[in-house]
Amino acid sequence: MITKTTHSLFAVILALLLFIVPMPSNANTVDYSIDTGFGIPYGTLGIRGSIYTDNLRFRLALGFLGAGIGGDVLVTDHVSIGGTYASALPYENVRVLNLTYHFNSRFDEGWSLGLDLGEADEYCGLNCTQETRETNRPIIFFHAGYLF
Repeated sequence: MITKTTHSLFAVILALLLFIVPMPSNANTVDYSIDTGFGIPYGTLGIRGSIYTDNLRFRLALGFLGAGIGGDVLVTDHVSIGGTYASALPYENVRVLNLTYHFNSRFDEGWSLGLDLGEADEYCGLNCTQETRETNRPIIFFHAGYLF
């Protein structure tokens, strides 16, 4: 079972990796990009800023109904796998594995389409209690976006 402490630890580690890992070196150059789309990696419907090297990308998303942080690794020129930790209505504490197909190779300008598999906690607004809240609910979503 995943606890709140595990969620917080995951978010802190991912945030640290966002700033530490992509530092410039002789082997890799660091690039920045902005893309927009819908799905968990975009905060439901929003924009995403990314820092990436040849085959590794770290991203922050801000959407109309949520926000998230995540990363991807290219496994082929067109396919990447990664993870996202987000809060995206109607869920919070969303933890998903992302599988994304990039129509242009790598993290180049163009369209992408993907699948998100994971779990999330039901959003608990003013009309619910922690006892009635559903946690660790399995979720499957699609995402799509355009990288500028």
